[in-house]
Amino acid sequence: MEMILSSAGRVMEIGSNWLGQCPGFGPGGYGHMGYYGYGGHFMGILLVVLLVVVVYLAVRTTHLRKHGDIPVDTPLDILKKRYARGEITKEQYDAMKPDLKD
Repeated sequence: MEMILSSAGRVMEIGSNWLGQCPGFGPGGYGHMGYYGYGGHFMGILLVVLLVVVVYLAVRTTHLRKHGDIPVDTPLDILKKRYARGEITKEQYDAMKPDLKD
C-alpha cells in the first residue's frame, strides 16, 4: 500500500510540474479558467481514483499469475471441449482419451 501511495504522490508531483510550465498556470496565475478550470477538484479526484484502479488491476493480475490462481485447462479438459464443440468425432475422442489420462 505504501508503494501505491508513493507512486500516486509521484504522479501528482509530475502533473504539478507539468502544469506549472503551461502559460498562465505558473506562479501568480491560474490561467484563463481560474483554479477550477477543466474540472478542478473533481478531475483531480477522478485521476487519483483511476490511478488506484489501474494499480490494483496490475497488482491483482501479477499476483494471480505468480500464485497460479488462474485456472488452466488440462489436456483432457481441452479434448472434452473439442468433442463438445464438434471439432472431433467420437472415434477420435476415444482414441485420444487413453493417451491423456494420468
